[in-house]
Amino acid sequence: MDHFKGLDSNRIYHKKKLLGKGGQGSVFLVEDDLEGAQYAVKWYNKAAGSIAQKEQIQALVARGAPPILDDGIHFIWPMECVTQEGNNSFGYVMPLIDTSVFTSMNRIIDQRDKQFLQPLQATLSRICRRLITALDAIHISGFAYCDINAGNIMMDPVNGAIVICDNDNVVINNCRPSIAGVWEFMAPEVGLGNSRPNADSDLYSVAMLIYFLWMWEHPMYGIKADGYRCLDGVVRSKIYCEEPIFVFHPTDKSNTAIGLEPDTHVRRWYRMCPPRLKTLFIKIFTDGVHNPSSRPRLPEWKKLFQDMEANEVTCQCGAKNVWDGVNKPLMCWRCEKEIKLPLCLSIPLGRYEKRVMLLSTGKEVFGSQLNSLDQEVATEKPLAVVELHPKSNKHLILRNISEQNWAFIGPDNSEHSFDSGVARVLVPGAKIRIGTQEIGIVGV
Repeated sequence: MDHFKGLDSNRIYHKKKLLGKGGQGSVFLVEDDLEGAQYAVKWYNKAAGSIAQKEQIQALVARGAPPILDDGIHFIWPMECVTQEGNNSFGYVMPLIDTSVFTSMNRIIDQRDKQFLQPLQATLSRICRRLITALDAIHISGFAYCDINAGNIMMDPVNGAIVICDNDNVVINNCRPSIAGVWEFMAPEVGLGNSRPNADSDLYSVAMLIYFLWMWEHPMYGIKADGYRCLDGVVRSKIYCEEPIFVFHPTDKSNTAIGLEPDTHVRRWYRMCPPRLKTLFIKIFTDGVHNPSSRPRLPEWKKLFQDMEANEVTCQCGAKNVWDGVNKPLMCWRCEKEIKLPLCLSIPLGRYEKRVMLLSTGKEVFGSQLNSLDQEVATEKPLAVVELHPKSNKHLILRNISEQNWAFIGPDNSEHSFDSGVARVLVPGAKIRIGTQEIGIVGV
């Protein structure tokens, strides 16, 4: 048969070509008979197309994708189930991914997509922040993803938008899924059969994915793992679930990555990974391996990536770096020289939290960066922009381009108007009042 039929809409989806095959079935490019719109259909093979799987897909269709405001996050969510005359299996329709814009990190690393370059650190921080936001939305909706791995996220390496794929394995939290994941990304308690995939195991799996995005390697693949001739299921279970040892474990050096060739893993850890990110990796891949309660929560990851995304700085050698907002000095990943940090905004986020944002020419300040950690917004206009002082290239000014009038408080506590369209010189010790919020201007 050259077409599928929608179970709910009775719409006909004409099969155009095969897009790919996997363990559960095949994915086809299709075109509907009403508007000529193109979609993708995943058609399950007989082994995977069980009644339970069909009921799971129908439940996902009925619930709909988790609500999210950030239009840089796209869920490839099941739209409706489809059938085919003379075939006892089934499939489902989903949105089509624009592969001229989105790719996977695997394809970037392997240089299979020559038109895509690896994302800059600030863009990678945005990708990770959106990944955390998407997973948080899944959990808030009462689901667990269950099958987080490098093949299930695609990204725009230029702008940092992401696509969450293979959502057909998403289940109600703690319910039995059709698959448990892949060894390399599976939480140990799931791999050992001690737990079903759930929100806690998702925390481990997403940390694995984040580590891969930054390091390009697996956190448990060191000299001990490298000693095996064949990474079959028994060996993978041992090194990833039974006896996982982090390659940069602070005390246990038995599985170190130092000495392995090529040395990409070690170089990226010491030169590309900000200290706060290292701290979270060490926490989850030591104490958090067998103790789910010790795993960093999603807000902790999110705060870190928001800070890193907001703090891109260019070295004199031309390399773009990110600062984690806390640790100094900042050493350039390329030339390994110290980068002098400019003035920054000190933004209060509640009683105990704050965000530090570096200021440089052309930097835009958005409302979401000034608000609480949990607030997500759609595409927004900047509130302010940093410019070079028109009479002195040694000073910066901040221009209010919002529709709101602010107040500028000098280092001597003198208050001045800071109306829309007006610019003020950035000097240490000054403050900006926006509504009831006071934002400091400080040196690092």
